[in-house]
Amino acid sequence: MAKCKLLSSATVIDFLTNHPAAKNLVYLSLAADWRSYELLDEDDVNRLIPVLPSTLRSLSLKGSKMNSSHIELLRPLTKHLEELSIGRRLKTEDINRLFLPDEDMEQLDWVPHTLKYLDLSDYLATMLNLSALFSNASLLSRHSAPLEVVEFADDAFTRLSRSSAVTRAGWTATDLGSRAWLVRKADGAWDSGCRDWKMGATFWGMRKVPVAVASVGGMYGSYMFKRQL
Repeated sequence: MAKCKLLSSATVIDFLTNHPAAKNLVYLSLAADWRSYELLDEDDVNRLIPVLPSTLRSLSLKGSKMNSSHIELLRPLTKHLEELSIGRRLKTEDINRLFLPDEDMEQLDWVPHTLKYLDLSDYLATMLNLSALFSNASLLSRHSAPLEVVEFADDAFTRLSRSSAVTRAGWTATDLGSRAWLVRKADGAWDSGCRDWKMGATFWGMRKVPVAVASVGGMYGSYMFKRQL
């Protein structure tokens, strides 16, 4: 349902709440380009997250309008999601809270997350406190494992890729076409991201229909990697 501009938020939430086909979802993308269209506002996100099933492994809320209260709603999902793309308007400090309990929470009650990939490409560099990414309780600290890949917008990635703090934190900067990531340096075998539900795709944060075995290129390559053609 990504980028389906003729869908309303009410229709989408009703479908995900009541339709039998939505009870065992593994992959769900409600991504939208917020510069031209907004599917989910803050109230919509409040209604949506609680109805999502525990079978989900990949969720994209790109383009949605979010606030700090949504972190509490997202936390239960991070106990079974491997991929998460979040909407805009969260602070870096809010995002960090996905990976560690708050100070007033019982440490023994905390269940570790399962996230491998986090998409922050909705956020320009000016929207993020980049220095807060490297604090002791941040998403780039060792405490955020098993998180392996964080995707950024071009300008945020450019600033981060020039910082020695990235290497010191145990990450490396890499890009392909117009997509850019920080990737955690692996101590052992690196997880390629290949999953049955991704239908042949091995890059985090994408899925494909396996219609042919061939080198990626042309229009498909453009949409897969968002290359500037």
